[in-house]
Amino acid sequence: MMSRIYCSIFLLGLLLPLTTARHAKFFRKDYTYIKELDAFYKVHWDLSGDSWDSAFLACNDEEANLFYPKEREEWDSVKSLMQDMKEQPNVTDIFVGFHNKFRLGEFITVDGHATPYPLIEDAIDDSMDQCILMDTNTGNFRISDCLMGPEPPLPFLCKKETHDDISCPTIDKAYKYLKELRKCYKVNKTPKLWSEAVKTCFFEGGMLVLPETQDELRKLSQFVDPGTYSSGFRKLYPREEYYTLTGQKFNGDIVSEEPQYNPYGQIINISSNCGAIAIYGSDPKWSTISCDSAKPFICQMEISKY
Repeated sequence: MMSRIYCSIFLLGLLLPLTTARHAKFFRKDYTYIKELDAFYKVHWDLSGDSWDSAFLACNDEEANLFYPKEREEWDSVKSLMQDMKEQPNVTDIFVGFHNKFRLGEFITVDGHATPYPLIEDAIDDSMDQCILMDTNTGNFRISDCLMGPEPPLPFLCKKETHDDISCPTIDKAYKYLKELRKCYKVNKTPKLWSEAVKTCFFEGGMLVLPETQDELRKLSQFVDPGTYSSGFRKLYPREEYYTLTGQKFNGDIVSEEPQYNPYGQIINISSNCGAIAIYGSDPKWSTISCDSAKPFICQMEISKY
């Protein structure tokens, strides 16, 4: 099973040089760009829709916001995304980014502003959290208690607005351009398994960081906090050698493996088959970690290809 996972990720890596060559208006591979709105959208219909909070967090994890129509007409443009779903949910309501969780006596938007137009005539109950649902057929709003309870999860949309002042080939402002390396980098501080880190970077249009030389590794280390970060190489079974996500044999000097400890402080032998970079002090190193160990990670994008 594990070997099939590694094989899938290896093949995914071979596609990276082809799929990352994109031009400006790009955010993530699983988002759809609507030109007339100059924004990106994604439909979610999964367990993250079991409450307003979980819908908000799912969008936030993707560097986006829970959707709400800034103008009434915006819904007419994006509802086709709901209609194009392969499996239509047996509900008509979706969570949108209006709430009164701060008990201000009025609903506000998910990004902290007054609503752009009147929502409903019903009185707001400041004694409890209230959120807004929108009917996908009519665009009308109604008040919800923000929880779905035993009912099935609701669909929702995530939205990412664009900006014209981009320097990296994505509108994700978390990517920073390092002139010395001619690449863009994004530090993801939320730990994930190595395979999940690979997928996250891939869907964002980049790849898991892979410094190719000691000089590149040293320059990168000057811009990130000390720590161990997942990196884009791993052992390819049945060999004992390491290969990169771009399908090349990894020639970096792996000088240390991250030790694993049991509850008594004793080092235990756990396979360290996935790549990492250990950034501590002025001498960063290539290292290895257990593929089952969740670590922060860095995504990178090539600039020269755009």
